Amino acid sequence: MISSCIPIPLLLGGGDEPTIPDLNPHYLPVGIHDCTLEEVSAVSGQPPQRKAMMDKLSEYTTAIRMLGVTGWILVNGSFVSSKESPGDIDIIVVMNRERWSQLLNTPNAFAALRLLNPGEARMNYRLHIFPGCADASTSDGFVNPDRHLVPYFDLFTTIRNGGARKGILRVAI
Repeated sequence: MISSCIPIPLLLGGGDEPTIPDLNPHYLPVGIHDCTLEEVSAVSGQPPQRKAMMDKLSEYTTAIRMLGVTGWILVNGSFVSSKESPGDIDIIVVMNRERWSQLLNTPNAFAALRLLNPGEARMNYRLHIFPGCADASTSDGFVNPDRHLVPYFDLFTTIRNGGARKGILRVAI
């Protein structure tokens, strides 16, 4: 983990209401859209593939919460688009830096490190994860995120073909 941090605004827009806006037309409107896992599940649809992926995201989130990890999960990719059959769920796990430092000195440290290993998360949960830390979360971004997360914030908020901006979902853990 990189100890040097920089303050960045994640996006323009966003808000504090826990609702997920309609897609515009294929992606979320620009902003950080705070929501719960239940809300993500409600809008992700019920096709078997999407339901199975949502179950894995819920299982993963429960597992990291049980270990004492706190922070936020940014949900992105085709799972939060109009794509009918997404291949996986892309997430950035932004852990609260102070709590993460404390957790590393507990018996749960090894289990937490395994859950945050991108290969393990892909194999066990079908998640494509990018883990890191920040000091705090605000309505429009994060305070002092790890330097290596900055390009992922940009990637997550940009439409692959065309470069226009899009929104992401933020779930508290």
